[in-house]
Amino acid sequence: MTKLATILFTAHPENGPAGHALIKIDGREVFLKSIDAFLNRDPIGQILLCLTPDFVEQAKNKFASHLMFAGVKVVSGTSMFEQLASAAAKLSPDITHVIVQDAARCVVPSEDIDQLIEAADKHDAVALSARAGSAMIEMDEGNALRTIAAKNLRSLLFPHMYARQILDEVVKHRQLPSLGQLKLIDGHPFNVRVNSPADASLIKTLIAQMPKPKSTGLSNPFDEASW
Repeated sequence: MTKLATILFTAHPENGPAGHALIKIDGREVFLKSIDAFLNRDPIGQILLCLTPDFVEQAKNKFASHLMFAGVKVVSGTSMFEQLASAAAKLSPDITHVIVQDAARCVVPSEDIDQLIEAADKHDAVALSARAGSAMIEMDEGNALRTIAAKNLRSLLFPHMYARQILDEVVKHRQLPSLGQLKLIDGHPFNVRVNSPADASLIKTLIAQMPKPKSTGLSNPFDEASW
């Protein structure tokens, strides 16, 4: 029987500066909004939030009660792979698959997560991807090499879904699955990463326009809270 966990990492996936998941959107930190998408989903039995060591103490003081109420376990690590390793060590024995999410991506429609969950029975490694909106230029040390037509490009998005043995390989080799391993499924183009406080206004607008989940119930335990 498939049993899923969600791991949300806050380190930059490309070794850039951390902290983007702490940017506030409409008064709430991005990582809290990212967690919301995985609450109250029956196949997901465990949620782990990975924080950088310098933020753990602050998170305890500010968010401990909210995270405990939501059943979110906190682990720490400096890089993305260190965070994934820390989370993998805390997975329950019955977890068979994990959804790995960049906590700085909070605009993920419910239907996209449903697709990942459904794919767990068929594939060992799955990722969302979206069509590129325009042509792009390949660069090399500041020099333009060539223009690539949009029809030949797709954006590789998070979240991903991995069978547990694939996560173990990711942690061991400190490398994400190759394109040959990944089953790509269509994701929503609103799924963009928060990279600076200047993105807050755009992200707020995208959240407001995001397709609504089919469920009419509360999407998370804090829907009626004011914090």
